[in-house]
Amino acid sequence: MIQKERRKFPQAITAFEQALKMDEHLASALWNLSDVLYAMGQDLDRSDTLLIAAFGGGMPDGAKYVIGRAIAYQRNGDPARSLRLMDAAVAANGRDPELWLFRGRYRTERGDCRGAAADFDRATALAPANAAAFSASGVARLCLGDRAGARRAFEHALQLDPAQPKIRDYLSSLQR
Repeated sequence: MIQKERRKFPQAITAFEQALKMDEHLASALWNLSDVLYAMGQDLDRSDTLLIAAFGGGMPDGAKYVIGRAIAYQRNGDPARSLRLMDAAVAANGRDPELWLFRGRYRTERGDCRGAAADFDRATALAPANAAAFSASGVARLCLGDRAGARRAFEHALQLDPAQPKIRDYLSSLQR
């Protein structure tokens, strides 16, 4: 960690590799090695594999780190890598509704409305009080041409959180 903090990345890599030889499932070493490789822009495939292994191994706040990296890839113009990372995350540990929400958003952006709707359904099942999940489900249903399903999702989202003017706009456009 000291080498990493001092930005002596080659030395940090060596230290984290040694830790993984002692315990190949050590989430902190998996994450830190992943983070160093990512910071160096080096071997991003391995970096992502290590991140997913740490996340699947129970790393605290792991979903937050996975989502953060996916957002960074998206912002850097690599939405396909973002989606691959989210696919791996839900396969490793699909109990976090935020993972399903983000994967659904990336699928929506790619025009995979059916896949997005399935992801949002999973998010609403995991977090039935999450208004954003129902709002996203409504958007995916609009994309599919399912106006009745979109209306139900938007109405439920507004029941959970009435302060959503954009969802009210969607809903009023459906009632025309």
